[in-house]
Amino acid sequence: MTKKSGLFDVDFSLTTKELTASIKGEKSTAARYKLFSEAVRTIISQEVSGYRLRTIKDYDTVLMNFSRSTGVTYLEKITVDTIYSRLDSMHVVNQTKLTRLKVLKSFLGKCFTNGWLSLNFWQLM
Repeated sequence: MTKKSGLFDVDFSLTTKELTASIKGEKSTAARYKLFSEAVRTIISQEVSGYRLRTIKDYDTVLMNFSRSTGVTYLEKITVDTIYSRLDSMHVVNQTKLTRLKVLKSFLGKCFTNGWLSLNFWQLM
């Protein structure tokens, strides 16, 4: 007979501070301050099997250019104003702006799914 696992498994690797924060419903410090570049690398590595090489390259290029031009280093610093100011500063045709916005919104959606963002503000754009 096989041993079932998963239902009653307990993770004892949490520190007291993290455990207290999770009981209070707070996010840990690491989750609250996710680095933008780290999030990009993680998302790309999570999706490598499903994306073409060109898509991965575009994700990396568009997202890192966004970070560099806006000065955003943490995910929590991204706002609607940040996104619109970046789009306004780009000297490209509107279709290119829409494509880059689509990449950014997709990335933010994956960050929200991973629990790195608490609010999906980009859905209202």
